[in-house]
Amino acid sequence: MIRLAIVIVIALATATHSQRDGSRGGGSAKSGRMNILMIASDDLRPQLGCYQPETWVGQHAEMHTPNIDALANRSVVFLRAYCQQAICGPTRASILTGRRPDTTNVHTIGPYWRKEGGNFTSLPQHFKQSGYTTVGHGKIFHPGSSSGGTASDYVNPGPAFPWVLGDDYPYAWTFDDKELPPYYHAPNKMYWQCSAAPGYNTTCPGGGMGHRVTPSYATVNATLEAEIPLMDDQIATQAIKTLGILKGRPDTNWFVAVGFHLPHLPELVPERFVDLYPDPVDLPDNQFAPHDMPLVAWSSSGELRGQYSDARALNSSGAVNTTLPANFTLALRRHYYGAVSYLDYQVGRVLTALSDNEQADNTVVALWGDHGYQLGEHGIWGKVTNFELATHTALIISWPGMGRPSKSSSYVEFVDIFPTLSDLGGISVPPLCPADSSDIELCTEGISLRPIFFDSTHEVKLASFSQYPHGPHGALEASAGEFRGDKLAPLTCPNTVAGSWLAVQKGHTRNNVFVFNVSSNGGVIMDFSDCGDCSFESAVGSLTATGVTLTLKFHDSTRTDFQIGTFANNSCQLLWTTNSTDASGHWTPFFREGHIPPNPAPPAPAGTTYMGYTMITKVEGIEYRYTEWPLWRGNPATKGVADWTNIAGVELYNHTADPEENENIESQVPPALVNELRAQLRAGWRAALLPNGTTIP
Repeated sequence: MIRLAIVIVIALATATHSQRDGSRGGGSAKSGRMNILMIASDDLRPQLGCYQPETWVGQHAEMHTPNIDALANRSVVFLRAYCQQAICGPTRASILTGRRPDTTNVHTIGPYWRKEGGNFTSLPQHFKQSGYTTVGHGKIFHPGSSSGGTASDYVNPGPAFPWVLGDDYPYAWTFDDKELPPYYHAPNKMYWQCSAAPGYNTTCPGGGMGHRVTPSYATVNATLEAEIPLMDDQIATQAIKTLGILKGRPDTNWFVAVGFHLPHLPELVPERFVDLYPDPVDLPDNQFAPHDMPLVAWSSSGELRGQYSDARALNSSGAVNTTLPANFTLALRRHYYGAVSYLDYQVGRVLTALSDNEQADNTVVALWGDHGYQLGEHGIWGKVTNFELATHTALIISWPGMGRPSKSSSYVEFVDIFPTLSDLGGISVPPLCPADSSDIELCTEGISLRPIFFDSTHEVKLASFSQYPHGPHGALEASAGEFRGDKLAPLTCPNTVAGSWLAVQKGHTRNNVFVFNVSSNGGVIMDFSDCGDCSFESAVGSLTATGVTLTLKFHDSTRTDFQIGTFANNSCQLLWTTNSTDASGHWTPFFREGHIPPNPAPPAPAGTTYMGYTMITKVEGIEYRYTEWPLWRGNPATKGVADWTNIAGVELYNHTADPEENENIESQVPPALVNELRAQLRAGWRAALLPNGTTIP
């Protein structure tokens, strides 16, 4: 606690210092300022070659990202960079205003910070007001109502398409340039994002993303790729044109933003990039919820399950400790990796143009992913959680005025991007915001990271902070079934026919699985060949016209609680539905061991929201993630306040011993440690700022 108190006093005294004591580097002929090339990616976890091996955990492929790695070789790679909320709209509002979600009052996709939080100056607007030409491409702001447009802009582009879908119009971009369009969206956007089928080239059938006929992943052959270029190819091509035009304006300072869509779903990737990765790749080694995880922390992977035709066909509920079929998991992971390599290729095209145009020596290049992504780890797909894989993402910045290229292990946050690019570009650095900044147009809740460019050992913060709102049972409101002790528990499996296969797994490995084959006479054949010591005593099944009912009796002397994730309508997962007599290689683990508290949240009416506040920090050299889920009083989408007297759950993960966050140890550690972390979390980000040049004691 002494450490915390000292930092509060010193940090508040120094946080607004703009740090202009080092060399500036070359600038444009007109002003001595630097140009800015900001490259954004969607759903990019820091699984890049340049981040290996410092930040990679669990099962993963060896990544092929030569162009981003080359950029890293002349940059600072921020190994411990965290977004403030792991979903597109809120994180981009936070990045591009330099303010946190509780200040922008944007906690979900849809709200626009200028309406909900205040008329805050955006990052490109700040450069525009400083005399820069500002040009945008692709996905920078979240399009539609999240950036001042309408919700229908996103799925049904209006007559201004492809260059206005909200995009903070008219504040952010230069609209009076006769040669440069102020903004560019890929004309093939709706074809690839929504349908990828003839007849739906501009809109989603039925008018909504839930009506996509696009699969979640697919390889794109060279013929189709040439006939209908992918979105990110079109975006890179237009960005190259923009840089070419700006080459002819040596006296113009410019801010060019290039926002790529991949590796966001759908993973529609040219074959040659998917083929860079083995088939199959590895399954996650932790397809189970963290032990003792409160249900409020869970995500049901709704984006994948609800929006894409192939995933919808699986009829998965997304319940705790359920998994998707292994073949689907393997294919989607492989296509995600291919999408990252395709992104790398497009980044390389843009950076090559920058170099060929002789613009690299006076241009700051910043590359970031808006948040991380979960590829089946913990059984979760997507972002929308407070886990490490959702909040941790990539941040790489190259500055011609910097010292040696390096990797920084300091905790940094995405609210730091705005003041850092302002500082490196040579324009005014926004001052630190006061506690209530709703009436202040230009200020920041981040800090400039400029000192790190001269000394990568500098630590600028004690912690990084993120947040996410969930219901009492996380993103999944329906509770899962549960076995407890020596009991008989029936499980009804509708639509199960003879020849179907069901699987039950005890533990976390394939060797603890036994398979049920539903026979035509209504019985259930149990195959214990792979079971190991399952401790299940009996299974009785009956087949009816509507499905099969299983009754399992088990005993386990070491653990009395088993969680069973159920699918929609209390149904079971079908492994396949052929009449084959061999399920080898086709089953997917369904039931998984692990205690989930049955009633982790206080009684709450339907629609109640809890705001998960999470922090990553170190105590005596050990890195921890600490999370609390207080009741959120107010509008769950925007304005509200945390009620710290009503907590739905607490999580504590020891990253040093458990980097995959598989074990919530909050109830296992000394109370003094929990109390220290609780105090630090509730003291907030201001108390975590370190003075310039100070390292964590």
